[in-house]
Amino acid sequence: MDELQKIICREIDSLGKPISFYRYLELALFHPIHGYYCRSSDRVGHRKEADFYTASSLGPLFGQLVLSAIKKLLKNESLLDYQFVEIGVESGSGISDSWGEDEFQETFAFGIQDKLKLTAQKKVVFSNELFDAQPFCRFRYLEGEGWRELGVHHKEGELQECLLESFSMEGVSVQHRFQEASTNQYHVDYPVGAEKLLKEILESEWTGLFLAFDYGKAWRSILYESPQGTARTYQNHQMGIDLLKTPGSLDITHHICWDHLEEILNENFFRDIKVLRQESFFMNFSLLAIEHIMQNTQKGIIGGRGTLMELLHPGNMGAKFQVLSGIKT
Repeated sequence: MDELQKIICREIDSLGKPISFYRYLELALFHPIHGYYCRSSDRVGHRKEADFYTASSLGPLFGQLVLSAIKKLLKNESLLDYQFVEIGVESGSGISDSWGEDEFQETFAFGIQDKLKLTAQKKVVFSNELFDAQPFCRFRYLEGEGWRELGVHHKEGELQECLLESFSMEGVSVQHRFQEASTNQYHVDYPVGAEKLLKEILESEWTGLFLAFDYGKAWRSILYESPQGTARTYQNHQMGIDLLKTPGSLDITHHICWDHLEEILNENFFRDIKVLRQESFFMNFSLLAIEHIMQNTQKGIIGGRGTLMELLHPGNMGAKFQVLSGIKT
């Protein structure tokens, strides 16, 4: 048994009852020493030792497309009036490396485990695959009982999923979402952590552009079309479903709920709120950059056609990922 698993078992024993799945994920992903996102090893990239890759792993073209979209969304305002803030940066380098430091007034990069320090100034706040990496609650519908929250217990050190006797604090916070009945044994992995993070990001009441690339679903799709839930693991580019296997050593992710993130933006006075597929977003807002990349590729100056297809084609990242944007003035 590794050290993090021992820590989880000791916490369960000290409480004398199971911990919520949300708490389990806090430890598995963000324990300050042993959590998956707090380890020093590289997680992202095409190397076989990495666990997954993102659009940022494909080189500078992704950043160039994002910059082009930012300019159009802000209607060609001077970016020198804005701070650029990227949240969830891996290995200390963000997409701003693809365009340099002179595009914005200032540039800030926060790692996924960093404490946010945002001021009430004009900003572009950007993230790529950040919200799906937050802890979530697990729920199961049981005939005759309704929705029950799942937790984690252990038997002689072996972690096991179990039903909680009552909803956890995080479960209670979203209990109102579960008014409708479902089919027996239907699972929902509810993105509580994603919603908490967005509220934290918006606390300082900054103005400007919010831009998040991620994968998610509409609430009705989560509630009616994903009977096994959306949670899964990634290790060495292989997907799995055992969320309790060797905590701290593998990525655990889930689909976020776009509808509810849109609600939070709306409650914080953002406007022009949109959720678009990644290909549609770039085709609508980054066409100038796409044309420039294609022209230079045809001239043999840069080799960007393959990367562009990876980012835009519906069979690749184009449909798998969506983009949430909103503006506050």
